[in-house]
This record gives sequence, structure tokens and C-alpha cells, in this order.
Amino acid sequence: MVKSQNLKINGKILNEENKLRGESLGMIEMDASAAYLRQFEIIEVDSDDYDVDED
Repeated sequence: MVKSQNLKINGKILNEENKLRGESLGMIEMDASAAYLRQFEIIEVDSDDYDVDED
């Protein structure tokens, strides 16, 4: 379950057609909120540098 949740958090917000992905929208909201609280630029939410590790 942890790996599944990490994949959802790490997933890209926009799909290949540059549209908002249709699944795990709550995870997107939490990811964006965490970035805001850490004072990251919102465009950094999709950066691989901030992905959650699986270990």
C-alpha cells in the first residue's frame, strides 16, 4: 500500500495531453499543499527532485 501511495504522489499532475489526470486528485492536492507549506514554487511539484522514495 505504501508503494502504491508513493506512486500516486510521485505521478505527474498533467497527462500526455496536458490535461489534469483523472485519478488520485486528493494526492495532487496534498502534494501541492505540502509544496506551498515548504515555500516551494508550485511548478516544482512535478519535479523529480521532490519525489517520495519507496524505502
